[in-house]
Amino acid sequence: MARPGTILEASRSAHIAATVVFLIIFAIAGCNRAQHREHELVFRDWYVATPMANGTMTVAYGSIENVGAGERHLLGVSLSCAESAELHETLTSAGHVSMRALPTVTIPPSGEVRFAPGGKHLMVFGFKNTKDCQVKFTFGADESAFALPVKPREAK
Repeated sequence: MARPGTILEASRSAHIAATVVFLIIFAIAGCNRAQHREHELVFRDWYVATPMANGTMTVAYGSIENVGAGERHLLGVSLSCAESAELHETLTSAGHVSMRALPTVTIPPSGEVRFAPGGKHLMVFGFKNTKDCQVKFTFGADESAFALPVKPREAK
């Protein structure tokens, strides 16, 4: 016959082990979590930054990974919380910073393009102060649409 302390200790150890396994699985899933996946494209960490002061112009950031075998061409984007949005890139040359609109952004096969401060980004014009925002990315005949959070500018 087993001693009562031994069964309790075994149960406690099993509970701790199960908790550790759960936390590891949760951490791995969180690190690899895709916000949206469609048409062999994975959209991660997208958000719209709130405008500075009382402005209506802002930016949106995130990344797009192409898990397919062919290159993809991002041709345009629209946001339900804005009058318009454009693909842009920040350039630095000889100490001068400038921006330019991009007609398209190519996402190479098995590659990823990041939209981040100081590089490619979405310029958002006529931002409507709302917490709900739907984005639609256009890749030729394919479109990918999903909800974007609106976060304070400091958030990354």
